[in-house]
Amino acid sequence: MFGNNIALQLFPIANYSLSLPENLTASIHFHIPNTPIDLTFTSLGRPLTFVTIVETVKLAIIEISIDVDLHPTDSITNGFFQQRYEGLAIRIHQYVGKQVTWSSLNQLLLGIQYFLSQLRRSCELRFEIDVTDKGRVGYGSLWDTSLEGNDFAKRAVNETSHQLPIISISRSALTNSNHSLLSHIPNERRIIFSYHFFGPTIPESATSMCFRLARQSIRTNLQLHHHQELPDGSFQYRAEGSGVSIGINAYAGKEISWLLLDHIFRDMSGDLIGEDHLSACEFEFEIYPFERPYGYGSLQYDPAAISSAIKRTSA
Repeated sequence: MFGNNIALQLFPIANYSLSLPENLTASIHFHIPNTPIDLTFTSLGRPLTFVTIVETVKLAIIEISIDVDLHPTDSITNGFFQQRYEGLAIRIHQYVGKQVTWSSLNQLLLGIQYFLSQLRRSCELRFEIDVTDKGRVGYGSLWDTSLEGNDFAKRAVNETSHQLPIISISRSALTNSNHSLLSHIPNERRIIFSYHFFGPTIPESATSMCFRLARQSIRTNLQLHHHQELPDGSFQYRAEGSGVSIGINAYAGKEISWLLLDHIFRDMSGDLIGEDHLSACEFEFEIYPFERPYGYGSLQYDPAAISSAIKRTSA
């Protein structure tokens, strides 16, 4: 099952002997052979079919092949890449101010497949991406999306089984990383979110500041152009001094207006801000009548940014 595949052919000289750590909450560090890329796997999730992983990687490589050939050193479009196949999604997010190139993405996709072949375990993954001389440039996931979207939203209202891998959101649950949550669906709410938490932990005060300042930053556009579409269908904001950044993106063929963006911030704030701390996350959101995912985004936290801000202030 884990034998002959393109990733193994590309990395023939590597001699890895991977095994799961005794502490299953520990991270796994992995260097992709013959590349400048290191991956830190922060979560190993539900079992997946290795054949599906291979096919998803193959489709992703075909999808990006033209950009790899023509623009290998350019950043991936809008700082995000996603490939879906048979309920499986590979998602790569580029951090604000960093760069994940098309060439790096190609190496990264093959490296993920190679990692699983060496681990001899096919499962969901969350990982951070480091590049030599560039530091941490982004993060990604290999995730089963079959329980996301409208079908699950309908079941979540009617079922209370604790065995479901995505559960209705609750304040106490937000302190646990490496899990997924589906937002409540109030009668008058037009937006629902599927959150996937993977760390690090974000102080509630920093999250609250980020949402408040992000809404303030769009106030003029909201007042003057509330139905106008966001440029390139995306919005990025980093709250200076808090270490928290948020990114919102529309899927192809969808549009996010300044008014909708404000509602997204409002509803996310209501979901995530409480007494407890929460973890960095990526998410998808749907708009009523919840037929398919409308867009995606991430909430990131960099404690080092706070230290840098304090040093600048005290200098």
